[in-house]
Amino acid sequence: MTEKPLILENSRIVSNTASSDGGGVYVRYGVVTMTQNLIANNVANTVSGGGSGGGAWLYRTPAYVADNTLQDNFAGSVGGGLYVGLGGDLIVKRNEFLYNTANNYAGGLHAGLAAIGSAYGLVVGCDMPFLNHILFTHAGIQPQALERPLK
Repeated sequence: MTEKPLILENSRIVSNTASSDGGGVYVRYGVVTMTQNLIANNVANTVSGGGSGGGAWLYRTPAYVADNTLQDNFAGSVGGGLYVGLGGDLIVKRNEFLYNTANNYAGGLHAGLAAIGSAYGLVVGCDMPFLNHILFTHAGIQPQALERPLK
């Protein structure tokens, strides 16, 4: 069976709350294209202070994320704007990450792409503003195990 990719385009994903991960968007296993969306004022938080990907949570998901605005999202743990874990190829370009927050780290973007025995690539092209507020570690972007350095 061939899975069809999720194409999320020209949408407004605003003011949603998840009691775990993925306040605005939650995708586990699949292929995702997210373009020209507003993802704002979403929350991923648990009672114990966890929750990742306030704006969007992508897990084991190759993704193309371009020309979006991720703004004022909150994660109780990591990845206030966008969380990508063990994903495959991730391309992030021309997005606005504005005023996203996370309690632990990576207020804007958490890209944890490492897996034992696997090699994943990350391309980040932030031609637009990358402005984030984060509590504790003050890191707006947190990539892990990159094949190529951020440009």
